Amino acid sequence: MTDDSKTVLTVDPKVSYIVAQVESAGFGGAMRFEPSVYEHIKGCTLPGKDVTTESTLVQHIAKINSCTIETAELIYSMSFGLYQIMGYNLYRMGLHQPVSAFLAGVSSRALQDSFFAQFLDEHGINFTWEEMRNDPEKLNLFSSHYNGSLAYGNRMKSVARGHYGEVS
Repeated sequence: MTDDSKTVLTVDPKVSYIVAQVESAGFGGAMRFEPSVYEHIKGCTLPGKDVTTESTLVQHIAKINSCTIETAELIYSMSFGLYQIMGYNLYRMGLHQPVSAFLAGVSSRALQDSFFAQFLDEHGINFTWEEMRNDPEKLNLFSSHYNGSLAYGNRMKSVARGHYGEVS
């Protein structure tokens, strides 16, 4: 799916709310620099990634954002929006706009929601909150694929308790 696709994927509204709270406190314009990703792209040592492919992606980011390669490397190494999706993932999944439009454009929320749904779908982790809440394996799978940390599930549970009054 790309940002101009007609396919509509859906995400459980509870999952959207919980992840947005954990990642950005619900602020759609949030940005976070990930130094370890930047160090890898600068050193061309991205684990599991082909250097030529990643270099081409950085060039693509530079072209779309009308910026230098150095700035594109920063965009590649940052996470953006409500769900803090990494720049490299956004452009790999088909974002054809500058990152500023993703963050603050007229259709920014819908665009962020669609890329979040696409990411979850592509990684096989588009579970409902009830599924994750009732199945620790699904919560761990979501946590490790979305954030890389099993502790992420505990943060999700904390938000759910605070907002939905759930007991884990």
